[in-house]
Amino acid sequence: MRTPSSLLKAPSLKARGNPRAPAGNRTSGGPPGQSPQRSRCDGGYLIKGRRAATEGSRLLVRNFYGALRIADTLDSGIPVRQLSHGTIDHGEQIQDILRRRWPTTYYGPNSGVGLTIKKLQETGPIRYGVIGLGTGTLSTYARKGDYCRMYDINPW
Repeated sequence: MRTPSSLLKAPSLKARGNPRAPAGNRTSGGPPGQSPQRSRCDGGYLIKGRRAATEGSRLLVRNFYGALRIADTLDSGIPVRQLSHGTIDHGEQIQDILRRRWPTTYYGPNSGVGLTIKKLQETGPIRYGVIGLGTGTLSTYARKGDYCRMYDINPW
């Protein structure tokens, strides 16, 4: 099995001893006629991009559904912790001790589900279930006496 770093530059056919490999510049690992300098630039670009994608991460995890990243960032000057899957932000939590249980992102207090839960809570404790994306945000609406059950196909 090849590791991710070995995928950046695969060995050439000649380097593996294949006598039928096409002629060409094989010092760069690139296609025939490509200069070694260009290949080094491409490799440097890939490494720089990989470093930028992982810099500042608290946790990087890969599972059946893909790569997940947790990072601490600033959102309009407010420290937040973000959960990302690729380039998609799947949620964030404000890190300020007084605001860390505030609902954020697309299920905020003025969203349809935020208004609905608040309206139902006017009559007393409620029971609700949450499925899929936004389970963390929707759990912030639970109060003492409420029952919130979370269902998720990707618990990690």
